Amino acid sequence: MNTEDNKAALSAVSFLLRPLVRMLIRLNIPFGSFAEAARQAYVRVADEEFQINAKKQTTSRIAVLTGLTRKDVARIRDLPEDNDSALNQRFSRCSRVISGWLQDDEYSQQGKPLRLELEDAEPSFRTLVNRYSGDMPMRAMLDELIRIGAVSQEAQQVVLNTAAYVPGGNLADKLAIMGRDGADFIDTIDHNLIHEGAGSRFQLKVEYDNLSDASIEAFRAFSDQHSLALLRQYDAWLAGHDRDQHSHLPGTGRYRAGVGIYYFEQDLCSDAEQEAQS
Repeated sequence: MNTEDNKAALSAVSFLLRPLVRMLIRLNIPFGSFAEAARQAYVRVADEEFQINAKKQTTSRIAVLTGLTRKDVARIRDLPEDNDSALNQRFSRCSRVISGWLQDDEYSQQGKPLRLELEDAEPSFRTLVNRYSGDMPMRAMLDELIRIGAVSQEAQQVVLNTAAYVPGGNLADKLAIMGRDGADFIDTIDHNLIHEGAGSRFQLKVEYDNLSDASIEAFRAFSDQHSLALLRQYDAWLAGHDRDQHSHLPGTGRYRAGVGIYYFEQDLCSDAEQEAQS
């Protein structure tokens, strides 16, 4: 990469970091903690993704790749790996149960989820969980979905309140999912920097920069409605091709794939302009 490309990359990263730094400052996380997280990320990525001929990385080579000292690299390599597998499993299982409730004709009618008996019926919430959650107990699934407001229990019946798994008041869960979703988006951008044409991944957006507050409110509602409808179509297609649910499907390998949609909004008026308009 030439000097101009390096400058462009650093400029882009500086712009990218601004919303992240805003969040870190709001959460009272100082620069030193962020710098340590960055050091660890540099070492993990260099260790796992920049090997030569699949040879085990050495501390010296990681130091060369990252610009860190051998002492820092050795210290970080001795740290335990971050493990978010519990969150990932809970997220995946809850999402599968909600998706099954919406997509499986046994648990919905014309895309509208049925009110389910808790158990001792067919269909029931217990049979739904048994079919789509793996080995997660029915009561644990019910407690989690109630906790986040995705379902409500009325006597011995369970009602679905949402079309997706979104953590409720648990900030740690929200932050962990932010990390996963943000990493997926950056990974797509990185892929497209290397691959062009047929090898690239879909990455487009639409925006206008002179919208009124009334238009913003209307577009937000329009976006929510149509984005959710599109995601439900993607969900139905993927559910029909997921080998956890359809073990007979042909093909080899194992891939993780999906589509993420996000809405963004920015107030471009200065304080003086806002006062003039009020």
